[in-house]
Amino acid sequence: MDKLNSKWTPEAIEQQRNKPASERLRDLADYLMIEYQKWQRSDPTLRTASQAEFSKYLGVSPTSLSNWLKEIRPPSQENLDQLAAKFGMDVYWFMGAGPRLPDNKDLLRIFIAFYKLSPKQRKQLNEVILNMQDEAEEERIKKEKNSMLPSI
Repeated sequence: MDKLNSKWTPEAIEQQRNKPASERLRDLADYLMIEYQKWQRSDPTLRTASQAEFSKYLGVSPTSLSNWLKEIRPPSQENLDQLAAKFGMDVYWFMGAGPRLPDNKDLLRIFIAFYKLSPKQRKQLNEVILNMQDEAEEERIKKEKNSMLPSI
């Protein structure tokens, strides 16, 4: 995963987007097969789990997963989002898709760092940001009220 995340540069993202669709689909199929095998090894009860069971774990239909693994059809945006929710931004990387990346380099670094976090860390960060927004809004309102008071 770190090797993949080290490729999250604006230049590398653009290069991946410019790959032919068939190559991106092959990359995704390889990635999903690796994730399937990791999932099977993650728990002794999953060692003999089928791809249909893996598709349930992913929240997609067995037919969809089969189509991706056989490189027949790429995932829909909805399924791509479902996979990204499970695996992070990596699936967007493979398909050369995903949310529009910010033009500002600082925002791009933040965006990339966010998707390297675990879902739990993302949730915690989101809570911190929301709290900061609330505090900033309270401060703005307080300053606005103070500016409306007559000066003595």
